[in-house]
Amino acid sequence: MKKAVLFALALSGMLFTSCKQEKEKPKVIYEEAKTPKGTVKKSDSTQIKVADLPVLMEGTKYLIHPVGDIRIYEDSNKSYGSTRTNSTVSYAISNYNRFEITGYFENLKFQHVDSTAIRPLTDKKIQIQTATFLNTISDRSKKQILVYTIVDADTNRDG
Repeated sequence: MKKAVLFALALSGMLFTSCKQEKEKPKVIYEEAKTPKGTVKKSDSTQIKVADLPVLMEGTKYLIHPVGDIRIYEDSNKSYGSTRTNSTVSYAISNYNRFEITGYFENLKFQHVDSTAIRPLTDKKIQIQTATFLNTISDRSKKQILVYTIVDADTNRDG
């Protein structure tokens, strides 16, 4: 009998402590960045958009054009977002492996091998690090799947 009473007390104690009400989280409202009217945004002339050579992945009928930025510095030993060989102008936006493209792309553009039309992946500002063609899945299911690794910006500004 004592065990049943102790068990009932322990169970009711657990119910009371586990059912405490959580505090309401405050809602955060972000103000839009205000820019004075009439000001013209100056473009950065040291940053150049470049499309690398198109890539045809084995098992697909689409050319992939990696698009990225190259930033030129005054010092000839520095560059950003690219590969630079010596002081000559030789740049590479991407590195290509059999089923993967790596680099720092701003966008990828696709072109069917029988067409001249080029379509971008997105019109948003993103940074793509890799694009991997899943060839084993393509062989089994006859569906062509390209998986992207994307760097996300802090869109909700929570750090």
